Amino acid sequence: SDVAWLDEVAARAVWCAGGRPGDLLLECMNYSLYVGGLTDHLGFEHAGLCVLPYGVGNSSRLLALVRAMGVPWSLYSTPAYALRLAEVARAEGLEPRELGLVKGFFSGEAGLQLPGFRARIEEAWGCTAQDIYGLSETGVMGAECEHRTGLHLLVRGWFAVELVEPATGAPLPLADGAEGEL
Repeated sequence: SDVAWLDEVAARAVWCAGGRPGDLLLECMNYSLYVGGLTDHLGFEHAGLCVLPYGVGNSSRLLALVRAMGVPWSLYSTPAYALRLAEVARAEGLEPRELGLVKGFFSGEAGLQLPGFRARIEEAWGCTAQDIYGLSETGVMGAECEHRTGLHLLVRGWFAVELVEPATGAPLPLADGAEGEL
């Protein structure tokens, strides 16, 4: 039963972030030590996306594949890998903006929460960059929507959540605009 809820929450997250049925998604997360490579993949398929399980590394080969396909595509990776992939493209004489990336879904590190990092990805690729949040232990838990005003917690029905004051651990009310530690 765990797989069913992991699929559902990942599907909710990629939908929230802008993924739609039929989108071609190159999944560039690790499929070995990081369980999210597989669980996120299955959840994105549950949402109707066409997922190509590429994994990490072999960036030159990935770029050759993208060029050979010649269709719009989406990327699921860490934010840092999106910038690394753009570096490799430029080193090979390619302009990343001309390679057809239309949507970027990023997880695994806090890059999109750092000022300017999202802008660097979007400038390099000419795509939208959306944040998806999760943990290896829990799977995907949230994502941002097109308004980019924060993450939507998407685990209703599976998780009991509490917001606490980080310094004291005192519970805080769950209300719009509340800030604390999840």
